[in-house]
Amino acid sequence: MAKEGIRHITFRNERVAVEASIGYARTSFGKHIGVSSMQDGSGLEVAFAGLREAYSDSVPVLLLSSGDPASRVTTNPNFNPVVELRGVTKMVDSIIQPERTCEIMRRAFTALKMGRPRPAVLVEIPWERKEVGLDDALFNYKLVKAAKAGAGDPADVKEVAKALIQAKNPIIRAGQGVLYAMGWDELRELAELLEIPVMTTLNGKSVFPENHRLSLGAGGRTQNQALVNFLKKADLILMIGESYTICHFMTPIPSGKTVMQITIDPL
Repeated sequence: MAKEGIRHITFRNERVAVEASIGYARTSFGKHIGVSSMQDGSGLEVAFAGLREAYSDSVPVLLLSSGDPASRVTTNPNFNPVVELRGVTKMVDSIIQPERTCEIMRRAFTALKMGRPRPAVLVEIPWERKEVGLDDALFNYKLVKAAKAGAGDPADVKEVAKALIQAKNPIIRAGQGVLYAMGWDELRELAELLEIPVMTTLNGKSVFPENHRLSLGAGGRTQNQALVNFLKKADLILMIGESYTICHFMTPIPSGKTVMQITIDPL
C-alpha cells in the first residue's frame, strides 16, 4: 500500500478499525468509501459489531480479510463469513481464483456505489491464495461510476405537491438520505416555500438548521414537546430520505396520519 501511495492506519481492535472507516465515509457524505482490512476468524468476529452498525446506518464500508483455506472453510467451527455475514452485508464474496480479482472487486464497488449505500461489503481471500501473484495482463480494472437514482414519476410528484398544498398541518421528517444527497438547500427551500415545520431523524440531524423558525429538532427515543405536539396535530407527514424502520431510536408516528415517503430503497 505504501508503494501505491495508500496511507495505512493500524488499530488495536478490529471493531474500532471498522468504526473509523464508518466515520471516514460519513464525513464525506458518501463520496468516499471506508476500507478496513483484518485477519480472518476472530478478527472478523470482533469486527461484526462495527459491520452491523454500517449496515443499519447505511454507510458504505469495504472489508478486506483473509480466510481459511478453501478446503477447510466449511469445517465446523471455522468462521465462514460468506455464510455468516450475508445478513449484514450487501454483498459477500471470496477471491478463490486470483484471475477473478478485478471482476469481484468491480462487483463489490458496484454494490457499494449503487442504490442505498447502507451495506458494508466483505471480500474474503483464502490463505492459500494470498501469495499468488496477479499477472499484470489480467489487471483490467475499470473504475465503477455511481449512477444516480432516477427522478420520481411526474404524476406522483404532482400528487405529492397537491397534497402538501392542501394539507392544513403538514410536517416534514428528514433522514440521513438527505445528507447523502446533499439536499439540505432544497429541503430548506421547500419548507420555507410552503411554511412546513421540519423534524429530522437522529441520523439526519444537521440537515435542517435547528435555530430555524420552522425547525422541530431531532426526534429519537426522546423528543421535545414542540415536536410531540406537531406530530399529534399533523394531518400529513412527508418523509424524505428515511426508511422509517421502527426501533427504540425512532420517533413513532401516531396512528391515523397520511404518510408520503421519498426514498431510493424499494424495500
